[in-house]
Amino acid sequence: MALSQAKIKSLRLTAKDQIIRDSKSLYLHVRAGEIGAKVIRGAWLLRTTRDGKTRKATIGHLNTMSVEAARRERDRLTGGGTSLAMTVGEAVEEYRRLVTDKLKSGRQSEGYLTHLTVRMGQRKIASVMRGDLVCLIKEYAKDGGARTADRYLSQLRGVFNLAVESGVIDQSPLLGVSKRITGYVATPRERVLADDEIRELFTWHGPKASLLRFLLLTGLRLNEARKGHREGDRWIVPAEISKNKKSHWVYITHLAAEQLKDDLSVGTSEAAAWVKRQQTTDTPYTPHDCRRSAATLMAANCDPFTVERVLNHTLAGVMAVYNRAEYEQPRIDAAIALEATVISIITKDQKTKETLNVVP
Repeated sequence: MALSQAKIKSLRLTAKDQIIRDSKSLYLHVRAGEIGAKVIRGAWLLRTTRDGKTRKATIGHLNTMSVEAARRERDRLTGGGTSLAMTVGEAVEEYRRLVTDKLKSGRQSEGYLTHLTVRMGQRKIASVMRGDLVCLIKEYAKDGGARTADRYLSQLRGVFNLAVESGVIDQSPLLGVSKRITGYVATPRERVLADDEIRELFTWHGPKASLLRFLLLTGLRLNEARKGHREGDRWIVPAEISKNKKSHWVYITHLAAEQLKDDLSVGTSEAAAWVKRQQTTDTPYTPHDCRRSAATLMAANCDPFTVERVLNHTLAGVMAVYNRAEYEQPRIDAAIALEATVISIITKDQKTKETLNVVP
């Protein structure tokens, strides 16, 4: 018989836990206590069966949720005729529409989202338990490795967090799941270009090579170089494409300007794949390593604050609050010094020197 508020008020504690059925998979779990005392606390449980296995989930508590409210929550979670009974596949489509479709890098998410749709697309998102997703992530790690599993976890988090924001579920099943599940341990990348690699870079031809050289000579991020624009002797990075959402500029030296003769708006994945193919080493550098190399070369001749300004890093602590200096001339001097360092490296090789027609 279904529970009512009157019947709940008549319940009494016993020496053992009680699981009291209401209707349609809804139960009230009452803990053991002082025999004969009134029941004032309990948990509403939703029991579901899938693939022959029974699963239980707490959907509320007696002191904050009436039996009528518990039934409404049960119907919402199980798809009892409400519009909020979204499937995982529908949640993925919503995530694409609101998130990944608006990102230039959205294509990188597609494989992960497709995998989730294939495996769980027809399930009600509210029925997905933490264990379901943990098993999925571990399988992904086994097949694709820890790093890709970590990216998969990130995409799953995005899908279920959006469902929380949309009011479809009250809590993400991935809450409390960490990188330990994937086995991935992030290590800071420290790769910088060796002198021989810098010389080799200046012998390559085409827009992709020019883009990489421009990164090395300016310290810009890849997208800042691809999407920024020139104004006189400065390269302007608008706030909307800047990582810290602050507009930025770098000084364009003569050698950096030479790289702008090519169209630098090549695709990010295309540039990364191209530079990897150009190298034969076991530890190839990436476009972003050109930026790190620029910072390393600048640091030999510039103070740390100027380097941070050239890189458009956000200063920390008191400096972030009080230091609003633009460091205009020091930044220009840093760019010129960086160019001089790069030229001194590449002109050590006569062939490269003749190719570039530069004077040390």
